[in-house]
Amino acid sequence: MSIDQAINQDGPPAQDKRRPSRRTVFALVPLAALATTGVGVGAARLLRPPDVPATPLGALGSLDGGLARIHGIIPLETDSWKPPEPVATLKSPIASGGHRVRVLLELTASKASGVRFESTDFAVGEIVGFRAEPLWASQQSAIISLGENLQVTFIFEIPNKAIQLVLEGPGQLRLALGTAHHSNP
Repeated sequence: MSIDQAINQDGPPAQDKRRPSRRTVFALVPLAALATTGVGVGAARLLRPPDVPATPLGALGSLDGGLARIHGIIPLETDSWKPPEPVATLKSPIASGGHRVRVLLELTASKASGVRFESTDFAVGEIVGFRAEPLWASQQSAIISLGENLQVTFIFEIPNKAIQLVLEGPGQLRLALGTAHHSNP
């Protein structure tokens, strides 16, 4: 008698026909959810590079062709300064919980290529997605040649809370605004 015949005579080997217990199933559900979350977070980290850390207030930050630094952030409610010409956007009421600040930016061309300045390249941002475009800028555009400086004044409406905000510019320029200009903690 062959082995095949012997197996067929005795029948197929016994198989365990039990289903997984409820306890096993309930243990697998959170593990599957955790794995799915991990895959999603991992994919998000790979698709979105981490933000470049902000340059501290007053320090020099690099931009294409030169350097930039903030040398002043002044709340308009404590300052008598006004733009040289009337600005329609500044006549509108300030949003609840906000205030307007004057940001003084200095740009220096340190490379032969110079610095190309466009006011629309700048905005104030925060980690959680807040973004404020300039309400006004003293200069709209300029080309700064090697060794030259450009002083630009911006007016932004930002939250009046002690939160970390940055002036974002072209490329990866991120200049910290600090928190001293806020009157609300």
